[in-house]
Amino acid sequence: MTRPVVLFSALREPTYVRNALALRALREHYDVQQVTSDAATYPQRLARVLPRLLSSPGTHDVCYTGFLGQPLALWLRLCQRRPIVLDAFISVYDTLCFDRRQSRPWSPLGRLAYVLDRLATAAASIVVVDTNAQADYFSQAFRVPQEKLETIYVGYDSEVFGPGAHVDPDISSFHVFTYSSYLPAHGMDKVVRAASLLRAERRITFTLAGRGPTYTRARALADQLDLTNVQFVDWIPYEHLPTAIAAADVCLGGHFGTSSKAKRTIAGKTFQFLAMGRPTIVGDSPANHELLVPGEHAMFCQQGSPEALAQAIIALFRSPELRQHLGARGAELIRERFRPDVVSRRWAGIVARALGEANRKERDSD
Repeated sequence: MTRPVVLFSALREPTYVRNALALRALREHYDVQQVTSDAATYPQRLARVLPRLLSSPGTHDVCYTGFLGQPLALWLRLCQRRPIVLDAFISVYDTLCFDRRQSRPWSPLGRLAYVLDRLATAAASIVVVDTNAQADYFSQAFRVPQEKLETIYVGYDSEVFGPGAHVDPDISSFHVFTYSSYLPAHGMDKVVRAASLLRAERRITFTLAGRGPTYTRARALADQLDLTNVQFVDWIPYEHLPTAIAAADVCLGGHFGTSSKAKRTIAGKTFQFLAMGRPTIVGDSPANHELLVPGEHAMFCQQGSPEALAQAIIALFRSPELRQHLGARGAELIRERFRPDVVSRRWAGIVARALGEANRKERDSD
């Protein structure tokens, strides 16, 4: 029996974790025609992907648009009438106007971003988001019917992150680790201030990896506070992250900012930290409560509060038993909920739903 064909396109590179996991799952169940680009910037990738979509052979049965797929969903709706699954992993409007605050909501760019999200979600047959809280946001902000929304959590790459990595512990220090693209939602300034509150406990050290929009401000704050317990490092290559995580006594999953987005999303690194059995601190957000139980799978702390974060770190520092419990229970939950076969069936089921709904509409119109 011939397998259905999925046309996969995205404006983030195909190796980006969300895209890579979706591609892997879809290929297990469908034939996939991939139209993506590895160009360095979004405009370059857009310029290369759109013409290829227009000229792509019309042999596919369903379209799947990955990370930042809103422009692609609109383009595909103009070019063809096949069902579209849109992975609305981020809202362009929310990201520009409220998370990164690069534009005011009622500015021309803000209005354009809103219209793009609104029309793209209307053009899609199914809209995929990463938490139920994010589904509520898309429903309220862009009038997407709840029955059109599907939640697929970020999850983790089980081929990279798991119990295999091992690093001999350094008993002379207590190592707190996180990495970040330094977006406002991540609240990295709160992490720096928490480190300042813990400077008297000389065994506790912090390693903060990555770069991004708020990096300069966080680094300047650390210099201003004259911190010697914080080490800033460049981006750690993806394949080396397991070693960095395994070396940590505690990992910071976040989000620790106070924006609306920080409350609606679960950080991708949280899944990785938990899968590797590391005791993890997360923000006390509605999104994190969807998946994790405080004190059972992770340590929760008030978002936006360096004091609460510092208290959570101290609690774990003082209790090896709690660290062991959280590490074991968190890993058990994540590895079970996000086993490759479970995740694969979830992605495949959403595409199957889009195909089934399209077939029913076609029969009804005959």
